[in-house]
Amino acid sequence: MSTRTRTPHSWRPFVFCLVVFLVLSCAGSPPQLLETFLQVTVFHDTELDATYEQLTFFAHVRDEDGIDDVDALFLIHDETQLVWRLTPDNWALRSRGTENWLGAETLTMADYTAFPRGSYRIVVSDRAGRRDESVVTLAARVEIDRATAPRLVLSGDELRVVSDHDPTIVRFFSPAGTLLRTTDEPTIPIGDVGGAGGVRAFLYADLGGYGVAAGPFVF
Repeated sequence: MSTRTRTPHSWRPFVFCLVVFLVLSCAGSPPQLLETFLQVTVFHDTELDATYEQLTFFAHVRDEDGIDDVDALFLIHDETQLVWRLTPDNWALRSRGTENWLGAETLTMADYTAFPRGSYRIVVSDRAGRRDESVVTLAARVEIDRATAPRLVLSGDELRVVSDHDPTIVRFFSPAGTLLRTTDEPTIPIGDVGGAGGVRAFLYADLGGYGVAAGPFVF
């Protein structure tokens, strides 16, 4: 003799809602790329006595499941099969109110050559593998005379910015890499910088569509 277990009619709406809730909970929301930023900076490296390109790359990402659900951010140049993969361990997170921007400020080619021009894909993915992508174009290469690179000169008890570009931003870092100060003043009293020796300074100017930078200047 067989028996059959029946679900009371009053339970059926509850069971249906529970199933729907579980399905929606597992589904989650895909990440979204709302805005992207890609710009080359010509960097004059005083330590290597060399000039090469650095790439600044950021993406405004939204994820309804929280920014912690974002797993990786990719920059892909399909023509040359170059891929840069950023994760929470190595990306820079910039928060502006409710906006979250993920990326990197100083990407360089392994051999310090110029970045390939043309189209790049920016791809964001979450822990469930859901993704969104956008295409951006890197503008033509800009040649900058090394002699025009900004410099920081010690004159008496102050530092003087020598630059053809206005404004030129100066960032001071401790030997451990802690940001001490950021300023666009053309002269900076040594006493206002902070630190106890070994301070490293980097200069940057935005020239509209690309940047020029130099450093470190150590004092």
